[in-house]
Amino acid sequence: MEYKLKRLLVIAAVACAALSVQVSGLLRPIDASLSERRMAFSPRDAGGEVVFLGIDKRSLEAVGTWPWPRDIHAGIIRRLGELGAAEIYLDIEFGTPSNAASDEILAEAIRTSPAAIVLPVLLQEVALSAGGRQIEASMPLPMFRDAAWLATVNVIPDPDGVIRRFPYGQTVDGDELPSIPAMLSGVLGPSDSEFSIDFSISPDSVAVHSVAELLDGSLGEDALRGKRVVVGAHAIELRDNFAVPVHGIVSGAMLQILAAETLSQGRALVEVNAIVVGLGLAGLLSCLAFFPFLRSLRNALLGLACASAIVETAAFLVQSESGLIAPTATLHLMIAGIAGGLIVQEMHVLGWLLRFARLENLSSQEILRQVFDDSTDAILLVDEEGTIVNASRRAIELFGGPSSGQSDPLRTLALPEALAADIRRSVSDAKAGGWTDPGHADLILEVAGETRIVEYHLVPSMLPLPSRSAGGRVREGCVICVTARDVTDQRGREASLDRVSKIDELTGALRRAEFLRKLENCPEDESGKAVVVYALKLRGFKTVNLTLGRQVGDDVLRSIVRRIGDCDPRLGSVARLGSDVFAVHSACPLDLDEAAEISRILVAAICEPYALDGSTARVGVHVGLAFHDQPIGRDVEATLNNAEHALDEARRAFGDAVRSFDPDTSIRQEKARRIERSLWSALANDQFFVAYQPQVRLSDLRIIGAEALVRWRHPTMGLVSPGDFIEIAETSGFIEDLGRWVLNKACEDAVDWPAHMTIAVNVSPVQFQRGDVIADVKRALASTGLAASRLHLEITESFFVEGSGEIRETLHDLRTMGISLALDDFGSGFSSFGYLANFPLDKIKADQMFVRNLRPGDKNHAILKSIQMLAQELNLTLICEGIETSQQLDFLRSIGCDQGQGYLFGRPQSHPDLLEAAMRRVPKAV
Repeated sequence: MEYKLKRLLVIAAVACAALSVQVSGLLRPIDASLSERRMAFSPRDAGGEVVFLGIDKRSLEAVGTWPWPRDIHAGIIRRLGELGAAEIYLDIEFGTPSNAASDEILAEAIRTSPAAIVLPVLLQEVALSAGGRQIEASMPLPMFRDAAWLATVNVIPDPDGVIRRFPYGQTVDGDELPSIPAMLSGVLGPSDSEFSIDFSISPDSVAVHSVAELLDGSLGEDALRGKRVVVGAHAIELRDNFAVPVHGIVSGAMLQILAAETLSQGRALVEVNAIVVGLGLAGLLSCLAFFPFLRSLRNALLGLACASAIVETAAFLVQSESGLIAPTATLHLMIAGIAGGLIVQEMHVLGWLLRFARLENLSSQEILRQVFDDSTDAILLVDEEGTIVNASRRAIELFGGPSSGQSDPLRTLALPEALAADIRRSVSDAKAGGWTDPGHADLILEVAGETRIVEYHLVPSMLPLPSRSAGGRVREGCVICVTARDVTDQRGREASLDRVSKIDELTGALRRAEFLRKLENCPEDESGKAVVVYALKLRGFKTVNLTLGRQVGDDVLRSIVRRIGDCDPRLGSVARLGSDVFAVHSACPLDLDEAAEISRILVAAICEPYALDGSTARVGVHVGLAFHDQPIGRDVEATLNNAEHALDEARRAFGDAVRSFDPDTSIRQEKARRIERSLWSALANDQFFVAYQPQVRLSDLRIIGAEALVRWRHPTMGLVSPGDFIEIAETSGFIEDLGRWVLNKACEDAVDWPAHMTIAVNVSPVQFQRGDVIADVKRALASTGLAASRLHLEITESFFVEGSGEIRETLHDLRTMGISLALDDFGSGFSSFGYLANFPLDKIKADQMFVRNLRPGDKNHAILKSIQMLAQELNLTLICEGIETSQQLDFLRSIGCDQGQGYLFGRPQSHPDLLEAAMRRVPKAV
C-alpha cells in the first residue's frame, strides 16, 4: 500500500505541475508546433473556386513601374469582367489620390464592372500624444468605394510573428465590415472575433496566374469564368509577405485565400480545453499504481511511452478529421514527468541529475555551435586586443584570404582595414562608455574572384574575460560581435527597380516623375526669359507599327529620342510620357523667338525619314509648348500640364502644328473637365430640373403644349448652360441616364396639365444608338399614366444621317404606340427631303434662325413659305421656333403656319407657372 501511495502522489504532483505550466501559457508554442506538424502530415487541396491573380516580377517588368497607374488596375478589372469572373477582390491600397484621369478611369471601371468588386480596408493603431491609442481606418477613396464592397484585411500575428488566425470581420466607424476571407467563403461570424486557419490546405493547390498573362492576352478564356478572383502582390519586391505555419512565407493575398478555404471547407480549427483532457489522462495514469504488470519500472516506462504515442495519434486523427486541436504538450509533459518521478523513486537521484547536467551543457554548446555555423550571416567575435575569438563558416568564406585551407582557419582571416579600424574605434568608445550604434556600413570585397558588396554591423559588449597579459586572471574586457551579410544581389535588384522607376526601358528616355525632378533643377533667369517645356505627339506612328511591324516602330521611337536630344544643344532632358508622346525642356532660359526656333528645329528633325532594317518610315509631329516662369522647384507639374494642353490644341490642326499654351483655352478645357466630373453626381444630388416653354396654336394663341428643357443648377458654378453640358453628356454616355430622367419627369408633370396639352421631349441620337428608347418610353408612360398620344419626341437631323433600317424600324414602333415624332431644327444642318419621305414623322420644327432674322422682303420669307408648302403637301404640322415679335407672328399666320414657340408666348418656366398660363386663353407675351 505504501508503494501505491507513493506512485499516486507522484502522478498527482506531476499532473498538478503540468496543468500549472499549461495555465501559465508556457506550453502554447509547443502545442502550436505540434498542431502545425499534424497539418503538414495531412495535406488537403483547395476547393478550386478561388483564383489568385498575382502581381509578380514578370508583371512589374511588363508595366515597368510601381505603383502602377490606376488605369492599369482599371484594365485588369475590365479584362476580368470580359473573362467572366464572378467576383474581384483587389488586395491593393487605393486610399490616396493619384493622377486624376487615371483615378476617374479606375472609378468608371469599378462602376461598370459586371463582376462584384471588393476593396480592402486596413485598420491602423496610432499612438496619441496623451499616451492613449486610436484606431484609424485606411479606406479607398470615396470615388472608388461608392461602387464597390468593402472588406477588412487586418491580420494579427502571434508573439513569435507567425500568422495563425484571421478575423471574421471588424468594426469600422460603427459599421461591421466582414473580412475578405469571410466574403470569399460566404461564412460570416461575429465581428472582432477570430478563427484559426487550417494550414493543411496547400497553397500549391490554389490556381495562380500572373497579371502579365491577363494583360498580354495569354490567359485562357475558361481560366476565370465564374471564379472569385483575388488580385494582390506576389512579388517578393512588394514586401506583402507573412510568416505562416507549414508553408513558411506566403503572400498576403494567398493568406486570405487559405483563410477563405478554411471557412468554406468547415475547417476553422477549435482548441480543446487542455485542463479537462489533462485531468482525464491523470485519472487513467493512476492505474500505474494498481496494475501488477505495471509495477516494474521497465513496464511502467513502456506503458507511458505507449500512452504518449496513443495520445499523439489520437490528436492527429481528431485534428485531421474534425478540425479539433488537442493541446497535447501538457499530456506529454505529464507523461514525461511521471516517468521521471518513477525513475527518481528507483535510482540515485543526485548522480543522475549531475550526469544529465553535464550532457545538457555539452548538448547546448553543440547546438549553439551548429546555429553559429549555419547562419547565413557572417559572424565574428573579436576581443579588445584585436584577436578573433570565433568565426562562423560564412565569415571564413568572406574574410578567409588566400590561406583559408590551413588547419586553423582563424589564423588566416584577413580583416579589411576599414573594418579593423571600426572595431578599434568601437572598443575605445565602449570602454569609455560613449559608444553609440552607428548603424550598418558597407565593404567592397573580392570573394572567389568576384567583387561583392558586404554590409556589416558592430555591437560591443563588456564581459568578464581571462587576460593573456595578466596570467589568465579574469577581468572585465570588451568583445565585439561583427555580423556581415553579402548584399550584392539585393543592391542590384534595388538599383534595377530604381532605374525602372526613372527610365523608360525601350527608349532610355526619362519617365514623367524623373523628368519633373530634372525640370525642378533648371536654371533661373531674371531677364524675362524662362525655361520652355515642349510636349510632342507623333502623327502617323500607328501606321508605321501596322505596316512595318512593331520592331521597326520601336526602333523609330529610340531614334526619335536620340534626335530630340541631339538636334539642338539648348535642349535638356527628354521624357517619354506615353506610347508616342514625349516631352523635352530647354537646358537654359529662352525668349519667345528662341522657343519658336527650337519648335521648328524639333519638327524638322522628327519629320526626317527613318531608314531602319531596309525600311523607310515617316512620322509627323504635333508640338505644344509652355514657359516655366515660376520660381524653380515650384509648379513644374502645372507647366508640363500646360504644355500638354497646348499639345491638345495642336492636335486639332491639320498636319504638323505647333501651339503655345493659351490660358483662356486652358480655362475652357478645365471648365469642361469640371463639368464632366460633376455630371455623374449631379443627378443623384438633385441638381437638375425641367423648365417648360409653351407651344401655342397660332390661329387663336391657345397653349396646346410645351417643350421640356433640362436645366442644371450647380452649387458652385451656378446655372450651367445646356450648350456647355449637353455635348459633354453625349460624349461621356451620361446622356442616357439624363434623358431617361427628363422623360420620366416631363411625363409625370404633364399628367396634371389639361387633357388637350402635349409634352415634347428631346431625344439625343446617343440614346437611340446606345440605349433602349422604346423600353424607356414604355416605362415612363406606365409609371406616370400619361396617354401616349400626348407625348411628342423631338429628334435632331443628325440622327438621320446614317438612315439605317434599324432606325426606321424603331421610329415605326414608336408611332405604333401612338407617340408623335417631330424633326427638330429643320434646315440647320443636314436637311434633306429624303428624311421627310423615308421616315415616319408628324411634325417639322423650323429652325429659329429663319424666324429671328425675319425681315420684310428678305430670303427667309421665301424659305419659310417653301417649308410651309412642303409640310402641307406631306400632311405634316409645322412649328416655328424663336417667335419674339408681333410682326413675326403676323407673317407666320399669313402663310398658314400651324404652331409656334418663342419668347413672345413665354420663356422656359416652372411647372406651376405653365399651369397658370394655360388657364388663360391668351398667354401673357414676354
